[in-house]
Amino acid sequence: MKIIQALLLLVTLSVAMPAEAAPPSNPSRWALGFMVGEPTGLTLKKWLGGPNAFDVGVGTGPGLRLHADYLFGLARLARESSMNLDLYVGVGGVVGVNRGYCGWIHGDRFCHRGDDAFGGVRVPFGLDFVFKSAPLELGLEIAPGIWVSRPVYVGLMDANLFVRFLL
Repeated sequence: MKIIQALLLLVTLSVAMPAEAAPPSNPSRWALGFMVGEPTGLTLKKWLGGPNAFDVGVGTGPGLRLHADYLFGLARLARESSMNLDLYVGVGGVVGVNRGYCGWIHGDRFCHRGDDAFGGVRVPFGLDFVFKSAPLELGLEIAPGIWVSRPVYVGLMDANLFVRFLL
């Protein structure tokens, strides 16, 4: 239920705030940083010369994992002299090795204790603060998805804060 509430809040904010149809072109550049939450680790982003980008993250939580996403810039929610605030959605994949993940199946909580490999899909939604006066990007991202792990299908909800430094 909290997943649906978070998604509805994100959509409501994007509709309620005055926004441009799509963010103006971002320069084709790279950003490297770290993310804290689920997962916690390193993150790399490449803007593709417009509102869209590609990102990769490697981290822990649970186990070791790698995700990669294509991000679609939806709207520029704010344009200030010091920063831009962009809204995005994406689609991507995740692979890794489980270590003690807890989740829900048919309303029952379970904890996976094995070291099984998994793969899956994720759909990240996020807010991106890109500062103009400093080579810095701050953001918040939630990414619902599905992991496929032998023998169980697990619902997934990533949520993290990230800081990236523009290169």
